[in-house]
Amino acid sequence: MINYDNAREAWLREIQSDELQPIPPNFLENLRRSIEEVEGRIGESGGNEPLRSLLMAEGERLKVFHDQIVQERLSKLFGLASLGKEPRNISDDEKKLFEEVRRLSDPYKERFYRILKEETVDFPPVETTPEPTKVQPAGTGLGTEPSEGFEHRKESHPEADRNEMLRVLVDFPRFVGPDLKNYGPFGREDVIALPDEVSEILLSRRVGERIKPAGEGP
Repeated sequence: MINYDNAREAWLREIQSDELQPIPPNFLENLRRSIEEVEGRIGESGGNEPLRSLLMAEGERLKVFHDQIVQERLSKLFGLASLGKEPRNISDDEKKLFEEVRRLSDPYKERFYRILKEETVDFPPVETTPEPTKVQPAGTGLGTEPSEGFEHRKESHPEADRNEMLRVLVDFPRFVGPDLKNYGPFGREDVIALPDEVSEILLSRRVGERIKPAGEGP
């Protein structure tokens, strides 16, 4: 039977390290059986106090240690699987789980990274046509409408210069925006200013969040 001290020691080792910690074979199974044994003794105690209260407290503490050890180890296994790293100090049952997680995560990673790779392709230089010089039509005066071409540039130019402030939520690699310019890489908690059409890429992927100007409502 695993007692309070054994369970607490294993729990402390696990939560204080980023790596999987060695545990005896069948440790978690034995801990679960110890919890069941304590629960059986609670039932046998009837209304005998303070024995019943002491057993209930012991059972609750063992459950907490068991659940948190399992959660810590699961979190570490999932992280290692997503990074493609081989775990150490892993039990036979955890090996089966790890292989299943890796089998499910590998196709997702391949698809996601392929999308990023496609987005970061460097396109060949694009020849740009010089913007025509604005010419005021002869004979026009106050109140005369400008030419169609000039009106179009007048409306689109402010949008092209408009930037949005974003706070980056996760690390994100370099990519090519719709304007064929390179952006990034960005680190978590970076504060950046990007054109609207570029910032929408980060917002849609939940990579960044918009920073509202001071005084702007929610």
